[in-house]
Amino acid sequence: MESSKKAKYRNTKRMKAEERKELILESARAIIIEQGFSLFSSRYVAERCGIRLATLQYYFKTTEDLFRATFDYAIDIESIQVHKLIGEVGSDPKQNLRAQIRGHIRANAHPDTAGFFYQLWAKANLDDFASLLMGEFYSRLCEQLAVLLIEYNPSLSRRDANARTGMIMAFLEGAMMFTSANSMKSTKKFKFTEKMMVDTVLDLALK
Repeated sequence: MESSKKAKYRNTKRMKAEERKELILESARAIIIEQGFSLFSSRYVAERCGIRLATLQYYFKTTEDLFRATFDYAIDIESIQVHKLIGEVGSDPKQNLRAQIRGHIRANAHPDTAGFFYQLWAKANLDDFASLLMGEFYSRLCEQLAVLLIEYNPSLSRRDANARTGMIMAFLEGAMMFTSANSMKSTKKFKFTEKMMVDTVLDLALK
């Protein structure tokens, strides 16, 4: 285990409870992004952020509790990023839908967000609890998207809107994974890719 990944206990013992809890969650998130789920455990997270295992278990009694909290923490970070990118919601349904999709794309283009979700997708294929969390997340996301689709295309029934959200999310996630890291680093290529993805979603909403 790399000593550089460990923090000294004396540097954290004076922290307030909320500060220590955030340190735990950020350390857990960083482990998943940098090293994957194979090293994710309550003990390793405690070592990483420089607290005793018993202290961590005061906040999160089991590794499953820590896993769920870390997942919620990562989702909150992405949600904040998306809302910053969207800005103020207006009265134009098309612009609102376009802004939501653009915000989702840009948030997921961030290396930390992409890294976390790539690891989680892989974990969900092998772990029922990870699969449950992923299902809950995409259900909430699709619910929000369905509302925007109906506002943009009032002729859609809720059933049709729900079906299209599944197609849209599959398209967006697949396109983000397929697009190379190098092209996403290029502002010109990224803008072109983003426009194509947003326009495709708008077309799907009307068909």
